[in-house]
Amino acid sequence: MISAASGLGAPEWIISWLVAVAAVVLGAAGALKLANPEPTSAMLTALRLPAGNAVGRAVGAVELVVAAWVLGVGGWLSPLVLAAVYLGFATGMVILRRRSPSTPCGCFGKLSRPPGRRHVTINLVGAIAGVLGAATGAEALPEGIGAGATVVFAVLVVLGAAGAVVIMTAPETGGRTKAGAPGGR
Repeated sequence: MISAASGLGAPEWIISWLVAVAAVVLGAAGALKLANPEPTSAMLTALRLPAGNAVGRAVGAVELVVAAWVLGVGGWLSPLVLAAVYLGFATGMVILRRRSPSTPCGCFGKLSRPPGRRHVTINLVGAIAGVLGAATGAEALPEGIGAGATVVFAVLVVLGAAGAVVIMTAPETGGRTKAGAPGGR
């Protein structure tokens, strides 16, 4: 396991994990925008920003570059840029929820859903992760933790990123069934 003996303490390990998850989610979103930019274009149109498939693909390309920078280079600046990107997304989702609540978020191409509280929350968590990564110097891919710990870390990053994508692409039910009774399906 990852422990203080491995050279990475619990708080730094958690911050590294959060930064890595945020970068992997950003990279996945970027790749899906490149494949299907239409939902991103619709979201940008609703936000009264420059739009179109080329712009949607450009957003995806920037996301991929930032994700690769965070994961491949590290340092204090890349997680700070990651934080700025996620803060911008959180702001965009708040505005989109008010202006055009039925417009898909554009986050994950065809998997995009209209923005809900989960979108804003996960984007804010990504921003906080980036700020913490920049402030503490925690690397998204920590060095010197040993092969076994690296595998565990990588598996946990993939699981965390998959969970974030599932949370953001699942329909929001508001805790009500179709009949309007409290509870879920």
